[in-house]
Amino acid sequence: MREPTLVISFETNFGNHVRRLFRKSGLPVELVDAAVPDVPRKVNAVVVIPDEDTDLDVIQSELSGWEVPLFVIGGEQTEATNGWVQISPDRVDSDLLPEIRRHTMPSPTDHVTIWASETMVQIQHTIDRIGPTELPVLVTGESGTGKEVVANALHLSSKRNKRRLVVVDCAAIAPTLMESELFGHQKGAFTGASTTTRGLVREAHDSTFFLDEIGELPTPVQVKLLRLLQDGSYRPVGGTETRVANLRIIAATNRDIEAEVAAGRFRRDLYHRLNGARIHIPPLRERVSDIAPLFTRYLEHYCRKLERTPLQISEQAWHVIRAAYWPGNVRELVNTAHFVASLARGKTIEVADLPPSLRNQEMVPSPGFIPIQEDVTPISSIRTDLAYKDAKRAWLNIFEIHYVQSLLHRNQGNVSAAAEEAGMDRRSIQRIVKRINAEAAASDE
Repeated sequence: MREPTLVISFETNFGNHVRRLFRKSGLPVELVDAAVPDVPRKVNAVVVIPDEDTDLDVIQSELSGWEVPLFVIGGEQTEATNGWVQISPDRVDSDLLPEIRRHTMPSPTDHVTIWASETMVQIQHTIDRIGPTELPVLVTGESGTGKEVVANALHLSSKRNKRRLVVVDCAAIAPTLMESELFGHQKGAFTGASTTTRGLVREAHDSTFFLDEIGELPTPVQVKLLRLLQDGSYRPVGGTETRVANLRIIAATNRDIEAEVAAGRFRRDLYHRLNGARIHIPPLRERVSDIAPLFTRYLEHYCRKLERTPLQISEQAWHVIRAAYWPGNVRELVNTAHFVASLARGKTIEVADLPPSLRNQEMVPSPGFIPIQEDVTPISSIRTDLAYKDAKRAWLNIFEIHYVQSLLHRNQGNVSAAAEEAGMDRRSIQRIVKRINAEAAASDE
């Protein structure tokens, strides 16, 4: 069973609210009043809800032997010293649980050190080079590839790493509320604005501001974000006073951002401002050598969390794991490791212990199956030393090979399914496969 989060509350009503928040999410929680327990307990994290008389230094000293992340819920008047993750009271419902998960999962630096593919090693070199700068960074890639991991690694390698990374999921905020959430609002600025709020930009002052799924930003908010990038200034909704924020922006999207710009859905000037440095994360299926170390790392993590003896993995199970398409990328892999660590019946993981969604992909590859080649990039293979027609024919041959390889890999070698997906005749695919196999055999000879 997972350890609970301990909530030490000096404010009864707020403490009960936080407890309900955990329980609603199905997470274990223990609420105590106004004091650190005498005996250290096995907990996931500690959350302190102070009042005006609470001395955080004293509480931190009393918790020194617990070795867990410490969170404090407080606004500007709360002077949180080093070692505390501060959550604004008006952001508790949206930020507290994600921040706890982020600090109790393996750290982003753990992900970085276990990357095995050449592509991700190069991304690590890029992080090391641009992390300490103030350049805005645009991170692209499919959903679940680890864009927030890269953003966090950039933040940790920067001079702003003493403060927490402020994360905004633009896709999770209603467009009508986006401007208020980012820049804050004055009391009475609109119907329902019963209080004045600081906004997430203010929360990120002197830190790093990570805008995930930035392609979801409404156009009016894009204009205000552009101004923030240009001179660091912004104005809360309903306010007349211009404020200044010192922050670094990292943005991420799973969309084709250039296509969004061309279609007029994303401002070109904002795109160029955000694109100070660019990091593209390939999907997991294109960096197969990362699958085993990532899965092993997360499996070990969840076994420790569940106080379970480390699990071994059978060859058959490894075959399924490595051959899976992983449409959910690293996020799906993490959930699979959690599933297996929680439910595996013996000391060795067998195919039957894997989630049904993964087991259903396990098929005996048909003669048409061609393993995808991870490191070849067709565009780099254009033969400029040949005449135009010959170079075109050679490049189209490479395109054909890669297209069919990816198609068959995705359909586990099922030629009929691949043909239906591609809108091709299955005999055309079989002819291409036959030619590829013949070329491979000739190459081996």
